[in-house]
Order: sequence, then structure tokens, then C-alpha cells
Amino acid sequence: MKLLISSLALFVFAATTAFAGTIDPSQEEHLTNKRYAQCPKPPQQKVNKSAEPKLEKGFVPLFENGSIEGWVPRGGTCTFELIEGELVGTCDPGSDSTYFSSPREDYGDFILTFEFKWDVMGNTGVQFRSFVNEKGSVAGYQCEIDPSDRGWTGGIYNQSLDGWKYPLWMTEHNPVRENLKKDGWNRVTIRAKGNVIETWINGYGATHLENDERSTGLFAFQIHKGKEGKVRWRDLKIKELK
Repeated sequence: MKLLISSLALFVFAATTAFAGTIDPSQEEHLTNKRYAQCPKPPQQKVNKSAEPKLEKGFVPLFENGSIEGWVPRGGTCTFELIEGELVGTCDPGSDSTYFSSPREDYGDFILTFEFKWDVMGNTGVQFRSFVNEKGSVAGYQCEIDPSDRGWTGGIYNQSLDGWKYPLWMTEHNPVRENLKKDGWNRVTIRAKGNVIETWINGYGATHLENDERSTGLFAFQIHKGKEGKVRWRDLKIKELK
């Protein structure tokens, strides 16, 4: 009996603990790109094997009372509107990247979940544990929303700082890439607890990052600079963790 219990405990531990993966052949071209030279690679880079958190109890809307009052666009002139409960961000060609930023800047440990959809393809993302920098824009962790063939939606980019913290270039990330819908709604879940950041895309584990740089900050929705892009977010809700 003791052996059975020990074996079961070991199985549960192995099934929920991050482990090193392998670089996928389709992603090898990025290994030689100087832009990604600082990115973690196996075995230092771990895989998110945890189940997506349950998303029913303890959550409240990110927009209090269904209003975006107090939220501020920073860094550029891309526009954000709340239309029938959906946040709609639209690229302003020629503008710098724009960050629709929360009035609170002290979010710590949390689970954030939402759905997004592209109306017009464009790079975007959601900032968390971020801050307003000296330029009046936003810097910090970003959960990437990536329309390119690279397929790094759910990865972590350190916006306006040192770049990629967690690229999705391992074979174990293929389910994330394969199940991303470019013509429909996608669910994103972010859990930040202590120094561990995890993400899930449509229920598939994406990021497992252990990083001590920041433990609190604001949320912001990014529309990246470019020629075009229009993104919708809905069902935005948060559970702050004690």
C-alpha cells in the first residue's frame, strides 16, 4: 500500500511539474536570430504541464461595473472602445504602440482570463505586472498575442525592457500553435503567483516562467504600431490570489 501511494504521488508530481522540453524543428530558424539570443532554451526553459485553473469561482470583472472609466491609453494614438461588453482596440497607422492601462498599478498575484479575436490581423498583447516608464508609455511583462506563422501566442515578452522571456519554440508548444484560431475566439488564462508565471491558450499549457524581476503592477491592452490591426477582447475577469 505504501508503495502504491508513493507511486501515485510521484505520478501526480510528474504530471503537474514543469520539465525541460526540446526545440521544434519548425522553430530552429529563430535560434540563429540575434534578437532571440538572450531567450531561455532547454533545459533551462521549462514546459507548463499544469492544468488550466478552474475559472468559475472567485472571479470578478476586470472592468468594474462594466465601465472603462479610469483606464488610460498610453504611448500612442491607437483607439480603444467598449462596445456591447467587448473591448475593441484599433490600430492608428503611424502611431506608436498604444497601451490601454488600468487605473490600479498594484495588482500582485492573480489569475486573469479572457477571450480575444482578430477582426484585422495585427500584433497585440496584454501587459501585467507592468509600469509607466519615463516616456509615458508602458513597460513590463506582456502575454504575447502573435498572428504570425511563428505562433508565439501565450509567450512572455518583457516590453520595452530586455525582450523575450519565454518564447514558444519547443515541440511541447505545438498544441498551442495548432489550436490557435485566427478567425475565431481564443481563451487566454494567465496565472502569476510569487515568481511563477504560467499561461494557457484554449486550455493548452504555454508558458512556465520563473522570474523575480517584478511582483506587482498594472494591466494594459496593447495595440502594436503598424499599418493595420483590430482586436476584440471579451469575458475579462480576474481572481486576485492571497
